[in-house]
Amino acid sequence: SSFTASNTPKSQELRISSIRELFAFTMGNPDFNLCKWICPAICSIAAIITANTFAFWCRSFKFESNAVDVPPSLEPILGDEFALETLHFSPWTQLKTSTSIVIDGSDVTIYTRDECVDWDNDNDMDTKWVFVRAATIITPVLGLIFTCLICCTPCLSEGVAKLWHGMSMCFILVLTLFQGLTFLIYRSNACDRNEVVGDIGNLLRNVTNSSFAFYDEECDWDEGSNSNIVATCCWFLTGVCMLLLGVPKLDVEPEAKEEAEAEEEAPEEAPADKEEDADNEEEGGDKNEEDVKET
Repeated sequence: SSFTASNTPKSQELRISSIRELFAFTMGNPDFNLCKWICPAICSIAAIITANTFAFWCRSFKFESNAVDVPPSLEPILGDEFALETLHFSPWTQLKTSTSIVIDGSDVTIYTRDECVDWDNDNDMDTKWVFVRAATIITPVLGLIFTCLICCTPCLSEGVAKLWHGMSMCFILVLTLFQGLTFLIYRSNACDRNEVVGDIGNLLRNVTNSSFAFYDEECDWDEGSNSNIVATCCWFLTGVCMLLLGVPKLDVEPEAKEEAEAEEEAPEEAPADKEEDADNEEEGGDKNEEDVKET
């Protein structure tokens, strides 16, 4: 299917028969120059938000409890209503439930609140865990610097615009790679040898005098890891948008704008000039005829 679009400033109708032609027309129109830096900036900001969500929101990975599979021999010790909550973690934080008791006369109210706190036991950090923590800091910081440069490109000198291609490759190769490598947290001691889970399991085994595994030995995928996938994709899309859309054009100088407007108005004034020349030629011809008659 085909449709028409107005091509400013001459208001000529342009036939566009494909999405590719529509994209070329839109990006070539000065009115849509903002898309060249707004689209990458939006993708980059989304990547920064989701990357920090994975790093500091305490639901990046979890350990499921096996309370429902407790052997019947332990039920007299633990009770019929025994339950264990799922433990949630991130590279930097863990989910902790705090309890407060309010006594008002004969009324006793117990409040519970879930909050993200620092790890209680992170002494057994291995190289992978340290790398993931470093990547969760370095990647958003570099992304924030590049995002500021993207937003300021239309206002700065041409020297910053020359960095456009280099920044796009950094988004595609460096930031995307570092964000993806943060999934190494699933192969680190945070998952394989989690001390918090180990301490709770050892305490329950000592109380029940059993060898039952009250928590899974391996961690599972949690909601924050979905944000990490989004962050990785957004870093990549930012670089792709920068390459496809190109460098935003800087504002031309006022003199150049006046010259361009003068060139557009010049063809419209040409017919009037031709009529004046024709009138002058006719007057000159009449004078020549009068001179001939007099002679």
